[in-house]
Amino acid sequence: MLASIGIDADAERNLSKSAQSCWEVRPGVWAIKHKTIERLAAHHKIRFSEPAQVNADMATGSVAFYVTGTMGDGERSEWSFGEASPSNIKAQYPFAMAEKRAKDRVVLKLLDVHGDAYTEEEADDFVNREWTILYKTLRRMMASDPDGLTFMSWRKDVTEEEYTQAFNCAPKSKKTAFKDACRTLEAKGAKMAQELRHRFESLVDARDTLGATQAWDEMPQWLQVDAANGLSPERLSKWNEIQEEMEQ
Repeated sequence: MLASIGIDADAERNLSKSAQSCWEVRPGVWAIKHKTIERLAAHHKIRFSEPAQVNADMATGSVAFYVTGTMGDGERSEWSFGEASPSNIKAQYPFAMAEKRAKDRVVLKLLDVHGDAYTEEEADDFVNREWTILYKTLRRMMASDPDGLTFMSWRKDVTEEEYTQAFNCAPKSKKTAFKDACRTLEAKGAKMAQELRHRFESLVDARDTLGATQAWDEMPQWLQVDAANGLSPERLSKWNEIQEEMEQ
């Protein structure tokens, strides 16, 4: 599994065989557990400098450390920061969390996978950011997409996994509202798509060259594909004749 993000097979064989050592957050983006990153560091003989305290505000509970790591004979080195505050941790161990985050980031940088793989904490932040973007996109659609077609077009571009993940990542307080809004927009979009297809087919049956062409142009690309694939042989023949006539 780790080979999917560029971790060499030899290192993977030395790690736990648990399927939960890493997982795909979304296509091409992976999360790796802290324990797995520690084992990778040991396998590659990565050594760390003593963490340098950058910030420690006990009044706010905010801590930041700077860590440097070297791999092999020390020819390769990377550095990174680790931050912890009440806004991004639940445990009451900000110093330990800041050090852990800094070291984990250094390991992923040294292995040339940072950006494709994240620590489990960073992955959670990443998912939350993705959810926020998705939620804002949905809110804009609700305000500007009365017929649901824009939502349907977006839905066609999102994989089933991403769509499901959006529900799973939604805050509990908004999950029900999010699902209801999606269902409402999808129902509106499906109804509008059906109406557009019916109008197009009726105009094709009537051999209304201009009307059928305009109805076709009003449909988004995905609906054009669906409409064309759903035409009966007789309608398809008529539509081909209309297209040929328009080209003349």
